[in-house]
Amino acid sequence: ASGTPQSATVNQAFASPLRVRVVDAYGTGVAGVSVHFAAPADGASAALSSAEAATDADGYAAVTATANTIAGAYEVVASADGVSTSATFALANTADVASLLAIVGGNAQSATVLTAFADPLVVKATDAFGNPVAGATIAFETPAAGAGAVLSATSVTTDADGTASVTASANAIAGDFFVAATLGAQQQTFSLTNLPGTATTVTAASGTPQSAVVGAAFANPLVVHVTD
Repeated sequence: ASGTPQSATVNQAFASPLRVRVVDAYGTGVAGVSVHFAAPADGASAALSSAEAATDADGYAAVTATANTIAGAYEVVASADGVSTSATFALANTADVASLLAIVGGNAQSATVLTAFADPLVVKATDAFGNPVAGATIAFETPAAGAGAVLSATSVTTDADGTASVTASANAIAGDFFVAATLGAQQQTFSLTNLPGTATTVTAASGTPQSAVVGAAFANPLVVHVTD
């Protein structure tokens, strides 16, 4: 009769009761019929105020429902002994606000300077119950100076699975650095390394110019610096 379809945030009550009407073959409400309400035993489901409710004088019976902590769509079925048809309520538990952030891919990798990192940097946003949260905004930030990376985006919205990702390309400076992914008070950091490129230049670093008496050692070693 009412209460379908509807949705509620996980661990919260549905706004409308699940209400059915039992009628006879002529459409007249039948009082005193015991109606059984059944929600899924596992996965996304709801806690019902009662598993059974008796119809009133007009043939109506209702229960209230509270979403469990698992997000997803499901059905609650109402049936009555001796009645050939059943009523189905289409319900959905929606994730709560995003409160947790985790790295799911792209951490601890390296790339040669001025080349792309092989794997995207991927994080996942979930609510307090571990349900993925879509539509959360994740900020990605790389160091402003020194070894770092150029990111494909600095702000990404999570998809239906709660994930957000960016690609990264190493800048021209070799070294270790972090890329931060931030969601409110939550932050995760990717540990990345820019590797030097192929050696292209050899320069004298020290030991020149200098002199020594014949047959004696030069005072300073001859030191070169090899760079890409």
